[in-house]
Amino acid sequence: MAKVTSGRHKGGVPPIVTIAVMLAFLIAAAVVGYFVIVTAQHSSRRCILEVEGVVYYDTDTDTIYFTLRNVGTAACDLGSLTIVLNGRTCSVSLSSLDPGKSTSVSCSSWSPSAPSVESGDTGALQTPGGTLTFTVTTP
Repeated sequence: MAKVTSGRHKGGVPPIVTIAVMLAFLIAAAVVGYFVIVTAQHSSRRCILEVEGVVYYDTDTDTIYFTLRNVGTAACDLGSLTIVLNGRTCSVSLSSLDPGKSTSVSCSSWSPSAPSVESGDTGALQTPGGTLTFTVTTP
């Protein structure tokens, strides 16, 4: 004896449930995408300094000259910079430096006394955000 079926399927998922699941998935994806974008924007806004060009030390006046550039995407609050060269220090006070901008820096008040400098000597620039190294050129 053969079983007769009426053509109706049992156990199918109603269309409203499928739509609700898809809508929940889209909302969850939008929330995750929003947090990824916001996190990336906040993490990429940083102050990044670099010493640009040649660092020049004038042996007649014991003055060091260089250009400092902000290549980051946020303003740098420089405050006090300390230049260390051959065991001697020189401090410079600067304000902030906007993204993409540069400033000329010079310093001649060495402590305890002016260093003996030759071309090729290396030094360090200590900033609130870290330390940069450079090589000096003399006349």
